[in-house]
Amino acid sequence: MSNSQKKRNVNAGGSTSKSPGRSNSTGPKVSGKKPANAKSRDKAIADARKATSGGNSQMTIWIVAGVLVVALIVAGIIAVTSSNDEKEKARAAVDPGAGTVSEGAITWGEESAPVTVEYYVDLLCPACRVYETRAAETIEKYINDGTAKLVVHPVAILNQQSQPAGYSTRAAAALLCAGDKEGGYLYMKQLYENQPPEGGPGLSDQELISLAEDEGLGEDWKQCFEGGEHADTPTANTKAFEEKGYAGTPTVLVDGKELSLGGVEELKQEIEAAK
Repeated sequence: MSNSQKKRNVNAGGSTSKSPGRSNSTGPKVSGKKPANAKSRDKAIADARKATSGGNSQMTIWIVAGVLVVALIVAGIIAVTSSNDEKEKARAAVDPGAGTVSEGAITWGEESAPVTVEYYVDLLCPACRVYETRAAETIEKYINDGTAKLVVHPVAILNQQSQPAGYSTRAAAALLCAGDKEGGYLYMKQLYENQPPEGGPGLSDQELISLAEDEGLGEDWKQCFEGGEHADTPTANTKAFEEKGYAGTPTVLVDGKELSLGGVEELKQEIEAAK
């Protein structure tokens, strides 16, 4: 062995070094203090732990916030669904079902009902909308309990009050196409709820179709409306209305007796007297 090799194997005290192996020491110590690089490493570890801890807290906040947002969305969907279900149940409860269409009129209710209530209406007429809205609960009760049947005669006396003229005819024809189908009565209510102002263009054909689709009126209704099956009926109804000498719409009759339009109470009294 050369002298240089012997010198490398001799420690400061003159003894030879031990063979390399696993050590419990983290490294050489100088005056009991860690070297600068160990301090830097420990500081980096501490900073990393702090950052990780902060990140986890931030992540937890975001997770909780996300869960709350999802919960609110789900709750909102449930509330809307529940509200829509209640509306559908309420509408179904007043729907007398498919009626019959004959001689330009729609009849809802049992044919054998002891009392006949007739409406002569123009679907552009604001007074018709007001009366129908106020009387709806009353007439629906009498229809559904079998006391009365409702016969609706759609007329077009306000045809010239839309620009272009003719909305009353188009709306009446659309309603006549719906009268003998499930949802037809609700379609009439939709036409009142969405009644356009006088002097305007009225609802377009596409808007009339959209309202029909909302009430579940299918292809048969659409073919009837677009094919013009009842295009001339409102004109014939208007002529008959004028020949009878009625002053205006709405005209309401109970078993042929014209009411003075004193309100819902008058309608109730006449039905009760006639049944």
